[in-house]
Amino acid sequence: MSRKSPHPPKHHGAPAAVLPKRWLELCASAPALCLMAVGLALALYWRTLEYEFIDLDDTFYVLTNPQVLGGLSWASVRWALVDLHSTFTYWHPLTWLSLMLDATLYGQWAGGYHATSFLLHALNVALVFRLMHTITADKWSAFAVAAIFAVHPVHLESVVWITERKDVLFMFWGLLALNSYLAWARGRSRPALVALYCCYALSLMSKPVLVVLPGLLLLLDYWPLGRFSPYDLFRPAGPGPSFSARLRGLWPLLREKLPVLALALCSVLITVNSHPKTFDLVVLDSAARYGNAFLALSKYVWKLLMPTDLAILYPFPVPLPTWPLVLSIVAFCTVSLLVLWKAKRHPWLLLGLGWFLLGFLPTIVTPKVGMHLAMADRAAYFPYVGGYLVIVLGAREIAARLIADRQKLNRILALCLVALLGWYWSQATFAIAFWRNKYTIYERAIEVTPGHHILYNNYGKILLDRQDFTAAETYVLKALALQPGFNLALGNLGNVYMGTGRFEQAIAMFQRALAADPDNVNNGNYHFDMARCLARLARYDEAEKHYLQALAVEPNDPEAHNDLGHIALLRGDLRRAGEHFAQAVALDPDYRAAKENLAQVQRTLAGGRQ
Repeated sequence: MSRKSPHPPKHHGAPAAVLPKRWLELCASAPALCLMAVGLALALYWRTLEYEFIDLDDTFYVLTNPQVLGGLSWASVRWALVDLHSTFTYWHPLTWLSLMLDATLYGQWAGGYHATSFLLHALNVALVFRLMHTITADKWSAFAVAAIFAVHPVHLESVVWITERKDVLFMFWGLLALNSYLAWARGRSRPALVALYCCYALSLMSKPVLVVLPGLLLLLDYWPLGRFSPYDLFRPAGPGPSFSARLRGLWPLLREKLPVLALALCSVLITVNSHPKTFDLVVLDSAARYGNAFLALSKYVWKLLMPTDLAILYPFPVPLPTWPLVLSIVAFCTVSLLVLWKAKRHPWLLLGLGWFLLGFLPTIVTPKVGMHLAMADRAAYFPYVGGYLVIVLGAREIAARLIADRQKLNRILALCLVALLGWYWSQATFAIAFWRNKYTIYERAIEVTPGHHILYNNYGKILLDRQDFTAAETYVLKALALQPGFNLALGNLGNVYMGTGRFEQAIAMFQRALAADPDNVNNGNYHFDMARCLARLARYDEAEKHYLQALAVEPNDPEAHNDLGHIALLRGDLRRAGEHFAQAVALDPDYRAAKENLAQVQRTLAGGRQ
């Protein structure tokens, strides 16, 4: 007779339902969401491994920079840290060291430089996630902000343009500084405070943009830290502490930020004093600069939502359009007042708008450092994070008011995020293709923003390098039609004429280029090119004079010495010719023509002695 088991049979199918749930929980964890956001960035930017350098500033920063190409050494480190490089750019030694490390690792392979940049961007995505998770205490909001930051098309310029290594680098250290500040403010950890100061200094040494960090730290004190409220500080007189007492109560918060403020002021002084007085044909008064600031802010907001028609340069609007300017000022004032009104109940509004405005402050209203542009995509790399915070938390707030069912709310928010990321992804994959090489980036920029003399001139220059003289002349003449005194375009037109055998016209262009800016660093090239034209016209005395002037600017030019050797040969001065040929070979041991010329002179001199 069978006996029944006292225990019910085990159902082995039950654990199968547990495993997917555990996987779902794992995929929805904060680390997994962070990795997903990072994965989006890597998936977008990996293709840049096949991209090239472009000629706009990449030549100066890498391709023709002997300090960078020489890689890391004690001499190059000293050059990066001590020399102010006032001829070309401002002081950012950490950016130089980063590029030197790339040169050590990759040589002149552009893909390696791109890899470093997009890996830094991926790290920034992770740091944005960490920061937003700390601020909002919500992993999904943190993921949304980080994912948008990862793929937003406006950030292509900061990540793909090798010259803008300084953007991804200053952002990396700046985000570490912000995360350190939140850790210190909540735990009073001394290592976190030291990390704040060190990371902030390194950020300023990468690019002097985060000089606004003290103000941003005060915004974080308001929310999410809740250490003070501007609404309590400026409340009407009544019961409670007086305004002066409330102001004194704010002093401890201000005092703790004095080291950060001191670093910011040092960075400002170094930047203003070290940056070159770059040749810029757009001369603006304060009214035009401040007027464009309002226009630029409205354009940045538009590009945040509709990132289309992106270009590497946006020409400064001269004169400023009246009605767009008026509407921009009205919109700015309206939004600012609305945020101040609502921020007491929704403090993230004040943090987001403050982050957005403070982030743009160094680039749109401060004294000129560099070339006058209407706006620049690279300037949005840091400020847009504040905009993303407002979009994400604002969407969540509005949806929560309209939809009571939490599951339905989450599904709708997820669909909206997927749609937004899809929109940004499609625009980013379209726009990133134009960064493939120097031709595609200029062709796209000219298509999107016609009428910019620098774009026309630079595109003409790369066509000239390709010996497409007809097309090069067309674009250089367009640049000169917009700015007749543009010395770089005058020099390029001279090279077009020289390449097509019009030597008299070429000489006239080089003379105009020299007269347009007598102290320009390119003047050695103009003297050299003029000397070659004069030599082709058999005007050797004049040619010699300009070769010597070229050597006064660039003493280590082997071609100038070789050409002077030819002039000496024509005069029958073999000894002097030999000296110039020997100097050319000493400067460039692989200079085949100079070595052959030197050997011929030495044979002739030896035969004469016999």
